[in-house]
Amino acid sequence: MKIFLFLINLLITNFYLSQNSNYKFFAQYQLNYKSDSTQNYYKKTGFVLLSGNEGSLFKPTGEYVKDSLISLGNQNIEELNKKFHSTFKYTIKYNKKENDIIFQDKFFRTNVFYKEKSDFKWNIINETKLIKNIKCQKATTYVYGRKWIAWFSEEYPFSYGPYKFHGLPGLIFEIFDEKETYIFSLLNFKKIDKAYPDFYNDKGKEVTKNQYLEIKKKSKGFDFIFGNATFENPSQAIELRKKMEEAEKKNNNPLELKN
Repeated sequence: MKIFLFLINLLITNFYLSQNSNYKFFAQYQLNYKSDSTQNYYKKTGFVLLSGNEGSLFKPTGEYVKDSLISLGNQNIEELNKKFHSTFKYTIKYNKKENDIIFQDKFFRTNVFYKEKSDFKWNIINETKLIKNIKCQKATTYVYGRKWIAWFSEEYPFSYGPYKFHGLPGLIFEIFDEKETYIFSLLNFKKIDKAYPDFYNDKGKEVTKNQYLEIKKKSKGFDFIFGNATFENPSQAIELRKKMEEAEKKNNNPLELKN
């Protein structure tokens, strides 16, 4: 995490300050999550959130650092992929003008994206608590098959948050589902003046959300990954397929339980 913080601050200094003014802030979030609903341990990963006049952009920290270094001229893609590996590959953009959420993802060399209308129905509750010595207020919503509890602060008047969540009268400092299997927590926040390039450059093939979910399902399969690969010993293929199927059974708790 320390190397990410150092690189991100360096990138802000050397990269963002050379772009056109657009963004309002840069924030980092940590996600603690249980990918296996039968186990009681958390995995964790980091994300960045950037906001501007047009909306917001949310992506994994490793992908953000890698893409920024490429934009600065580092073209050793293979080395960067190894150094800044991310469990998640997606980028989520919110287009404020169109009220669209744009979800982009990568499957090997294939980039796809889908759009969906933003329709969060928040219930703001008269309950507050301090997070990082900032007064935050409680709100709830039911979406993606889960009840979510959010804590936001009007002291930070930005209606954005991690993942696809937005629409509250202040920045989301913390949000988690009722069973606490996905917990997003704000790590730090920094106001900036300059823009991230290609903010709404939707690269890849546009698909429906259902088509995306089908592609995602197939991409985890043995046949998709290995294609026409041959094995000297057929039992190797059988054993490898079995291990992949067992691993996928443990990845049984997606954030979105319903479309």
